[in-house]
Amino acid sequence: MVFCKDAGTVNWLGYILDDHKIKHLRLQGQMSAADRAGIFATFQKGEVDVLVCTDLAARGLDTSSVELVVNYDFPATLQDYLHRAGRVGRVSSKVPGAVVSFVTYRWDVDLVRKIETAARKRTDLPGMESSIKETLPKALVLMCTAGHSAISEGRSLVPNKVPSDKLREVC
Repeated sequence: MVFCKDAGTVNWLGYILDDHKIKHLRLQGQMSAADRAGIFATFQKGEVDVLVCTDLAARGLDTSSVELVVNYDFPATLQDYLHRAGRVGRVSSKVPGAVVSFVTYRWDVDLVRKIETAARKRTDLPGMESSIKETLPKALVLMCTAGHSAISEGRSLVPNKVPSDKLREVC
C-alpha cells in the first residue's frame, strides 16, 4: 500500500507507475463507494500487488495480506501514521510487515524523531497516551473478542440486554 496526501497525488503517482508498466490500483475519496469497494476487493484477492491510496484506506479495512506500507507523503499526525502503519503486521498476517516513509520536510523529520524515540524507549507517543483508566471485566473482553460479527449485525451478546451500540463503544 502506497499512501499519498490527496487524490491528485494518487493519480499522479499512478500515471508514473503506468509509464513504468507497474500494475497497480488507485483508491481515493473522489471515487464512488461502489468503485472503492470493488477496487479494494481486487487488491484483497491478490490480483494486484500495489494499491496507491489516500488515508481513506488507513482505517477500517481488513488488510491482513499487506506486507509493505509506503508513506509516499508522510502523514501529518501521529494518529494518521499509526493507522497507516497498522495496515501491516496484523494479527492474521502470515508474514511480517514493513513501513517505509519518504521524509522531505522539516516538520516531517520532527514527527519521525518522536516516533523513533518512543519506539526505542518503548513509551507512549506524545499525544497518544491511552485514555483507558481501568481494565474491562474478563467476561466482557471475551464477548468483545468473540462477538464482533454479532455486534456488526446489531445483536447484543450481553445477557442483560445491553444495547449493541453501547457494547460497540466498549469493544
